[in-house]
Amino acid sequence: MKHDTGLLTKATQLAADAYNETIPGAQKFENPKTSTTAFVLKTAEADYCIWRGTESMRDWRFNAMFWPWPVKRAFVHYGFYRHQQAVWKELRKILNPGKKTIFAGHSLGGACAEISALLFQGNDTHLVTLGKPNTMSKIRSVRLDHLQTHYSVVNGSDLVARIPRIGYQPTTSKVLRQLWFSDSGKNFINPETAFKREEWSAAESVSDHSVSEYVERMAGFCKQCTTPPPTPITQSKKKKRKK
Repeated sequence: MKHDTGLLTKATQLAADAYNETIPGAQKFENPKTSTTAFVLKTAEADYCIWRGTESMRDWRFNAMFWPWPVKRAFVHYGFYRHQQAVWKELRKILNPGKKTIFAGHSLGGACAEISALLFQGNDTHLVTLGKPNTMSKIRSVRLDHLQTHYSVVNGSDLVARIPRIGYQPTTSKVLRQLWFSDSGKNFINPETAFKREEWSAAESVSDHSVSEYVERMAGFCKQCTTPPPTPITQSKKKKRKK
C-alpha cells in the first residue's frame, strides 16, 4: 500500500506548528472569545488549512458541549462546531474550491479540520487528523466520500482519539486510512476494533496524545515507507565436476 509521505509529513509538522504564535508564510485567523486559532498557508501546489488543538481551559469548555447539532447532512458535536465556526466565515473567503486543499489538525484542531472538510466540499480536498476526538453523531451516519485523501492518525493509547464514546462515532470515507501507531512500535492501517481495545493502556493514555509523539512516530513511519526492503541473499549452487 502506497502512502503520500510528503503530504503526511507536511500536514503533521504544520499541525504541530499551529501551537506556535505564527507559521512562516501563513495567514492567521483567531477569535479570542472562543480561543480558536487557525492558519492558512498557500503554496503553488496547494492550500493548507491548519487548526490549533486544545491549549487552554476555555478549549475544554467546548469539548464538554457534546450534544449533537445539525450541520448539512450530518449531526456534529456542538462544542467542536461552535469552536470551528468562530473563524470559519472569514477563513473560508480565501480558500479556492478548485485548488488542492488540505485540512489538518491535532486534537480539537483535528475535529475542526474534519468539520471544515465536511463544509468545504472542494474538488480536490484532503484531510489529515492526529489524535482527533469523535466528531460525528450516531444519529445519522455521514461519509466524506468527496475526499481525495483521508488519514485519521491515532497514537497507541491516546485517550482523546477514543472520546466521546457514547452517541458518537469515527467518520469514514471511501479512501479512509486509519493509521495506527501501536505502543509496540509497529504501524497498522485500519486495524480491527478488537486489536485497538487490546492496545489500550491507561498509563500511556495521556502521553500518547502529545503532538510531539505524533511528529516523531510519523517521521518513523514515512521513513519506513520510503526505505526499500533489503535485497534477499541467495546462495549460488555449486557446479558438479564432470568425471
